[in-house]
Amino acid sequence: MVLNEGTDATEEAPGSEFKPPSVLRPLLQHHPFWNNIHKALSYGVKTPQVHQAEQARRRSITEALARGNHKSATSQPVLLHSLLIDEVRYGFSLPLPSKAATLIPDCWLTPLGIATQSTIDPSGSLVPK
Repeated sequence: MVLNEGTDATEEAPGSEFKPPSVLRPLLQHHPFWNNIHKALSYGVKTPQVHQAEQARRRSITEALARGNHKSATSQPVLLHSLLIDEVRYGFSLPLPSKAATLIPDCWLTPLGIATQSTIDPSGSLVPK
């Protein structure tokens, strides 16, 4: 299976959230994994299909729902809400009721977390995003 196969010219096209490989090449061409990065950006990423027994899948979902999200997300509900609103607005997330997870074939759940990120200012110093 190729993730995002057949979604050219949309925000779901392989690598659409990145600059084109031709723009990234001067910066990344000497990276040891540049060929893999270029291929992923150009053609998408192939992932193996792993099918889990239905009973184990449902148990995994039940456990994930009971466990909940990472503390980084649950301790910052206002920020989490704001980030999720953006994810939905830009088409990267589709909120569904928790009970729907057991009804979606081959569904897997991953807890939400909020990562602290930095960027570089014009002088090259790290600043929080």
